[in-house]
Amino acid sequence: MVVVFDGEEDPRLAVDYGGLRVRYSGTQSADQTILQQVGRGAGWTVVTNDRALQQGCRHRGAQVLTVTELADRLRPAPGPEPGAEADPRVDLDDWESFFSRDRDPS
Repeated sequence: MVVVFDGEEDPRLAVDYGGLRVRYSGTQSADQTILQQVGRGAGWTVVTNDRALQQGCRHRGAQVLTVTELADRLRPAPGPEPGAEADPRVDLDDWESFFSRDRDPS
């Protein structure tokens, strides 16, 4: 994941945070930097609420998400309701026993 900020790089800040890479746009706008990067290859997903940037990215073949759409995708899937009973058709002990058996074919 890459995040692009307007302006010059601040040497006091890191540019890598695990899977997050931070880039700065220098003398051009962050939007221009993003559009240039997206134009260099496929596979980009750009997260922005800026409609002009969304349009430019789509025109260059990028997938576009709004901030809300990204947040929705990052939310964990809902689990069972509190107090809900497990499916009686599933016997976890049986499954654990089956998959923990020695599978030596000889």
